[in-house]
Amino acid sequence: MPNIRLMRPADYDAVHALWLRTPGMGLNDVDDSREGIAKFLARNPATCFVAEEDGQIAGVILTGHDGRRGYIYHTAVDAPPSAPWDRPGVSGGHARRPRKGGDLQNGAGRLLPE
Repeated sequence: MPNIRLMRPADYDAVHALWLRTPGMGLNDVDDSREGIAKFLARNPATCFVAEEDGQIAGVILTGHDGRRGYIYHTAVDAPPSAPWDRPGVSGGHARRPRKGGDLQNGAGRLLPE
């Protein structure tokens, strides 16, 4: 079972490498740069997560909000082509525990890892 935790700017190299090997991942040079992701994490400190297995980043989900709506910007899971898709993933950990009265202005709550 992967360990789900908040993403940190120090995770950028491993996360970016995962994105690059994920088919269909749409990245851009500004928002998805090291600086762009650091700014995104500073604006959304409690909504971006990584899954770690055996000390390696096995999944990532970047989510944020505009004060009214929440968005999923990037999500990726590292798995060999033959891997079954029934193992727990980072998105399941992200959606598991919504809490009311979180840090969103509209009081919709925020999602926290267990």
